[in-house]
Amino acid sequence: MRQVQQRQVRPERSGWRDIGVLLRHRAYGFDCPATDIDLLVEFDNASPVALIELKSWKANLRNTSKSTYHALARLGDRAGIPAFVVVYASDYSTFIVAPLNSIAKKIFSRPRKLTETEYVTFLYRLRGRKPPTEVLMRLAS
Repeated sequence: MRQVQQRQVRPERSGWRDIGVLLRHRAYGFDCPATDIDLLVEFDNASPVALIELKSWKANLRNTSKSTYHALARLGDRAGIPAFVVVYASDYSTFIVAPLNSIAKKIFSRPRKLTETEYVTFLYRLRGRKPPTEVLMRLAS
């Protein structure tokens, strides 16, 4: 009897998953929490406010399946929250925020290039807040 080989998930090979961006996110302040489940679920007062798939500029974005983004957009639609893909520079100087679902397109109709300060302000805006002055000062230094 012939054995059928099972398809397996490929192991991490590139080393571009960046824990640094998650640690950097902590610098954005106590009122801007997130959790990582291979994407960020931005939340406020235990309620999700957005789904954000973070990608390093080092990542080969062509290897990301369009179905990945469609699934994320559908998840956002079902939750009633915006879904974005965000590509960030390794020095955190630039973030390109692209909307994935119609809810996100009400915030940004097309991809937008932001500085880190603008990105943090965007994260706070998702929560209906303004970033604390001390957070903005820390990012400026």
